[in-house]
Amino acid sequence: MLSSCTHVRPVTDSGATDHDTPVAEASPSAKRSLERGKKLAAQRRFLEAIDAFEEAIASDPGSTEAHEALATTLATVGRSEEALRVLRAAEARFPNEPRFVFLEGRIHLQAGRLDEAETAFEETLRIEPDHPFALLNLGMIKMYRDNETEAALQAFERVTTRMPEDPQGYRFLGEAHLRLGHLDAAVTALQEALRHDPRNVDAHILLGAAYFRQEKLDAAIIEFREAIRLDPDNTDARFRLGFALHQEGKFDEALQTYDEVLARAPDFLLVHLLEANIYVQQGAYEKVLESLVTVMVRDFERTFTGATAGSEKRGGAMTPAANPLQNIPDAEKLRSETQAELSRRLETDADSPAAHILLALVAVDRGEPEVARFECRRALELDAHNPYAHFVMGLLYLNGNEPDKALASFMASTQEDPSFTPGHLLEGWVEEYRGNLDAAIAAYGKVANPKRPSITLHLANLLLRRGAYEEAGEHFRSLLAHDPHHPAAQRGEALAAFGQARDGRAYWLVRKVFTANPGDAQLCYMLGVLEIERGEKAQGVSTLARCLSIESKEAIDFDFIFRDVRNRKEVYAALVEAG
Repeated sequence: MLSSCTHVRPVTDSGATDHDTPVAEASPSAKRSLERGKKLAAQRRFLEAIDAFEEAIASDPGSTEAHEALATTLATVGRSEEALRVLRAAEARFPNEPRFVFLEGRIHLQAGRLDEAETAFEETLRIEPDHPFALLNLGMIKMYRDNETEAALQAFERVTTRMPEDPQGYRFLGEAHLRLGHLDAAVTALQEALRHDPRNVDAHILLGAAYFRQEKLDAAIIEFREAIRLDPDNTDARFRLGFALHQEGKFDEALQTYDEVLARAPDFLLVHLLEANIYVQQGAYEKVLESLVTVMVRDFERTFTGATAGSEKRGGAMTPAANPLQNIPDAEKLRSETQAELSRRLETDADSPAAHILLALVAVDRGEPEVARFECRRALELDAHNPYAHFVMGLLYLNGNEPDKALASFMASTQEDPSFTPGHLLEGWVEEYRGNLDAAIAAYGKVANPKRPSITLHLANLLLRRGAYEEAGEHFRSLLAHDPHHPAAQRGEALAAFGQARDGRAYWLVRKVFTANPGDAQLCYMLGVLEIERGEKAQGVSTLARCLSIESKEAIDFDFIFRDVRNRKEVYAALVEAG
């Protein structure tokens, strides 16, 4: 919920620290190599920059700047282990120079290795007790991972003393005060952060949160709107704006804002529940039903397709240990409140099919299946063509391990409304469960699109299993058009191209994806086979030999890899040669 405020981003010093270590004058050749490396790095020609920095170190092993530049550039291109080796060698050569230990901490933090990062920042502070950026990063670890907000606050206070003009110290100091309930102090610190940096989106969101807890809703709304103006795609700011409007009773504005959040983050469970809560208060039962079923379907998609696979962010372990804004309800609390309000209102509305369907959903959530079935039957008596009634009845059959009846209900829901996504999705799942892949593919195909990446990815993988490589490739490419960096779609496109035709396009796709994922044994074998088929036998043997050193956690589909191999004898001979 605090995505824009609580993801750990390593805070860096843009230059050297104030801790000066006397070093000998660098040689002219080392200076030239260093300057050339800086220019190349600025042009994002990182590999050439790395060569230049290595030349600078070879010419002058005592150049602290060259060591730092080399390690930073290696980390930038993802070669973190090499960067760490450079830094450890530099630490041994310059034992009282804090910049190398601090940079080591940054690299660990970026990779989510919080224990190692904490150790490095503490070592930095041993060398230089008031190193402001080490204090800042260590404070973030204390606050977000350990929930030791008092200790974090002390670190942030030292940062603001050391760097009174830097907004970051005040921004984190303000958040620490906010978490501890020191609302006036939080407002003061966050206003100071914004005085130094009026465009600090996090500070606007946190200041709005502080005003919200002071029950100054108008002031909070102003801050959230300013955060959105500065960062229109910030879902955190939009969510908080919607909730503030909700609390003011401005339901139409709140619903519009919640819809804007869901357009950017369709899986935001709490927002769906908040919308349902408003619809309950307005008596708009059809809208409540739509929101709650959407929640159920989104949750179902995530669990059975692995929707989040491959989307983890570095440093993802750094999430808040507790909700710092107690005014924002958690999803379970809101679900319970919404259910209770629904039950009170709906029991007096006996002629509404939607009311009975909602009571059935409440009963399902409470573990009362017989009550739920009774309410569903009553809804169907009132409206035999209601797709939601058929859908919820299907869920009840599914929970009762009656897949045939469940399938009939899901199919009935889509017959009444061919655009009814939940019915198609569950129809596909039951068919897949029963082993009818063609029927499952047909059902999923009616709802798959790039805005539903999890089901689209699942459908594409089923098509791969079926050998429908061209159609699978189309779905993978549709995902990549929506998100060019989707790792599972990139891999899937390479697999589809390999299965469709062992041509140059397949070779370059497999090579590209394997280069980015050198631990993928399946891709390694595929690349080796393609290299041999291209006449690059020595390279193919080398690649296949490399496969043997990869410890793959996934089963390797050798039937897929060696199907339709043109020069089978040569490939098998290469496998033997590779060991």
